[in-house]
Amino acid sequence: MGRKKIDISKEELIKLHYEDGMSQSEIGRLYNCSSTAIKNHMRKHGLKVVIRHKVSEETKRKIGEKAKKRYRDNPDSHPTKGRKQSEETKRKIGEKAKKRFKDNPDSHPMKGREISEEEKKKMSERQIEYFKNNSDKRFGIRDWVKKNPHPMLGKHHSEEAKQKIRDKAIGRKASKETRAKISASNMGREPSKETREKLSRLAKERFKNNPHPCLGRKMSERHKSILSKLKLGVPRSEETKAKLSAAHKGKKLSEEHKTNIGKAGIGRIRSKKSIEKVAAFHRGRKRPKETGQKISKKAKIRWEDPNERLKFSEMMKKRYEDGWNPLVTWAKENPDYMIGKNNPRWKGGIARLPYAPIFGVKRYKDLLWARHGEVCMNPDCSGDHLDKSLFLHHIDHDKLNTWPENLIGVCCACNAMAESKETWDYYIELYQGITSELNNQKATKYYNRYYTYNFLDFENSSQEDDLSLLEAVNQ
Repeated sequence: MGRKKIDISKEELIKLHYEDGMSQSEIGRLYNCSSTAIKNHMRKHGLKVVIRHKVSEETKRKIGEKAKKRYRDNPDSHPTKGRKQSEETKRKIGEKAKKRFKDNPDSHPMKGREISEEEKKKMSERQIEYFKNNSDKRFGIRDWVKKNPHPMLGKHHSEEAKQKIRDKAIGRKASKETRAKISASNMGREPSKETREKLSRLAKERFKNNPHPCLGRKMSERHKSILSKLKLGVPRSEETKAKLSAAHKGKKLSEEHKTNIGKAGIGRIRSKKSIEKVAAFHRGRKRPKETGQKISKKAKIRWEDPNERLKFSEMMKKRYEDGWNPLVTWAKENPDYMIGKNNPRWKGGIARLPYAPIFGVKRYKDLLWARHGEVCMNPDCSGDHLDKSLFLHHIDHDKLNTWPENLIGVCCACNAMAESKETWDYYIELYQGITSELNNQKATKYYNRYYTYNFLDFENSSQEDDLSLLEAVNQ
């Protein structure tokens, strides 16, 4: 009886033996021949036979322990030392491991194992050392998470796990670099209403029995500056504004707090929108008398400083250069205000009355200024009148009374104060006493000579007559 001819190709043998993992005996039973025939057939095609033995779990464990010990004592003897696995190989190993531990979770080598603190420390140090030498791989996990769903997506930690995470985080201080990364990742991110409520509730519970860590602590100037910059330009919601208003209602600020607020506002230039808001808020409201007195007192003290006046002047110039003029806007909206009897300086319309003719003669005015020089004669003047316009003021407010003792040289500010009804009598008495002590002989002589000529009537004069008389008087 001759041998049975086997009709099997090389490709089929590779698939059955290498890919499907079938032994020679199993392939022989499939083709109804002996295992030796299959072995000879594989040798004919140049294929090596892979011997597979069934090893018990105990034997596998012992082999593994021996290998670990051998390679721990001599790491360079490991067959994969210096060998890099391809990405395809890594992927296959990972998929097989996932499948194995998914079907049998208890078989995972880390199942139920507790890592000691010393081991955790070593793992952390190894990881730090690795990322120092491989900085480009530090954020590889982030790129992976962006492409693949996070394993914790849709899952929630148990209360026990949350408590463990909290306990571990207590007392832990993040590095400057970590804080910067957290800040950058949260920049521009707005938490949902539910998240804000949770955070608020947790904070209230935490600080209910324990003092707040910032209680009694003063922020540094740098910290204040950073917080100010972060909040600059961030609009507050109406809800937040209402909460802040309710929280500050009835609260009395200390004198130190008030002083600090005042210092912070010095030199601050408000926007046009802010000024309009403040004006709209105060419009129609009656300020208490006590508040007005306090504001007036502080303004007077502040106005005595020349530097403050200079700052205010520069600030107002800049505003007007930028096109800001609330008075003009308000005057357009209220055209009848400050006109006629509505003006607090209304004196019955004497501003429309003409001046006496001699008041327009330059020679007469020069003689009046020569009495005391071109300076403000008000003893209460601030002293910077040299930079202002000077005027000849009618002491009794009668434009036709141009007698030398009724005229005195004052600056623009002092002239305005003398025109006020509140200080009218005070300045009449003050200026009359000053002019009575001046040397008025030359001015009086000129005044008498001017009206000695009967070309003019004191009450009925004109500019043309005044000019024709001027030549005769100056001879």
